[in-house]
Amino acid sequence: MRTRFGKLSTIILGSLLTIGLTFPASASFHSWAITEIFSNSDGTIQFIELSTASNGQQLLSGQDFTSDTNTYMYTGNLPSSSTGGQTFLMATAAFAAQAGAPVPDYIIPSNFFSTTADTLTLVGASTAPLSFTAGQLPTDGINSLDDTLSTAAATPKNFAGETESPLGLSGTWLFPLNSGQSTTGSVDASTGVGLAILESDGTFTLTIEHDVASPTAAHIHGPAGVGVTAGVEVVLNPAINPIVLSTTLDNSQQTDLVGGLWYVNLHTAGEPAGAIRGQIDPQTAVAKYITFAATSVQSTTGSTDPGRGIGNFNLLDDGDVTMTFTHDVPSPTAIHIHGPAGIGITGPVIFVLDHTQNPVPFSATFTPIEIQQLLDGEMYVNVHTAGDPAGAIRGQIINGGQGLSVGNTTYWVLIFVGIAFVIFVRKRKNHA
Repeated sequence: MRTRFGKLSTIILGSLLTIGLTFPASASFHSWAITEIFSNSDGTIQFIELSTASNGQQLLSGQDFTSDTNTYMYTGNLPSSSTGGQTFLMATAAFAAQAGAPVPDYIIPSNFFSTTADTLTLVGASTAPLSFTAGQLPTDGINSLDDTLSTAAATPKNFAGETESPLGLSGTWLFPLNSGQSTTGSVDASTGVGLAILESDGTFTLTIEHDVASPTAAHIHGPAGVGVTAGVEVVLNPAINPIVLSTTLDNSQQTDLVGGLWYVNLHTAGEPAGAIRGQIDPQTAVAKYITFAATSVQSTTGSTDPGRGIGNFNLLDDGDVTMTFTHDVPSPTAIHIHGPAGIGITGPVIFVLDHTQNPVPFSATFTPIEIQQLLDGEMYVNVHTAGDPAGAIRGQIINGGQGLSVGNTTYWVLIFVGIAFVIFVRKRKNHA
């Protein structure tokens, strides 16, 4: 009897397998592997990404994930058994609150794992834990650590396939550095000028020119407003001048930058807490366009040349400068940009322009100091002729609020006169 029942059971089981009945035990979670981990410096923003090549790995509910000091029990399964080639994301609430961050599949507590050394394990998985030691995990807010213990820009991705969405923020800021902005009581007389450029894809470049003697360190700090201190966000190289940085900012860093919550600090042996500071403030955003007029009235040479000109300066998002200058001076012998010099003051030649063309084209990469001089109205265009070799007409390149500003009647008179003459010259050429 037992023998017959045993044979019957075998036949029934074999038949069920033959018709393809799937038992619950065929689904699992064992093949998930830790592929990327990330933490900021204080451990409040952290994520853990896991991936698998196998389907049917959705049954995480009730399973444990551990660090050396914490245990997280999954509170639900993944939404689909189609897990092959997928990732899922465990992250802190502070990570989830960042603009543009992918929605975590599971929320873990802050400081779930150590920022110095730890071992992370999906308990019961057939894959290896991820262990790291002191100095291996980056905490710069940009880079992450992968399963080979290599570092690269963080790329969190949840089960739905969402990754961090670029915010599309951009801007160009020119800002001063001095001890007056410092919170350390510094009386250092040194100064500097910084040019910060954020592109819509998160690319960030920074150039700082300064006259600090032998700086010992240089950093970007944040998030902190004017007069407030904060920790280091990015370490700069103080051994070069200008100091140059090119990196990629995550969404949180972009938000802080555009919100005016980053500042640059230069340290010295005499002022170890900070010699000079410069806040990258929204109020220091660079004007993109400057329109100016050129006449003999502005000249310091006594010229009475009746010629007129009009110029348009454009500061591009990458910090480069372009200009077109149109005039009606016959046969100029030279055209230059001079400076630094304000209205009524002469200055040396900075750039030589092509006097054989009209309109006169110009493009160059300005240093932060040159951009500051430009925006302060300390550059001018001079058109020279055989009759007025020292300068027939001059045009101060005026930024709003300096000298002949947008609100100044003389400014607008010169602009309209310049435009009228240019239109007249062009029409005369067309009829010729």
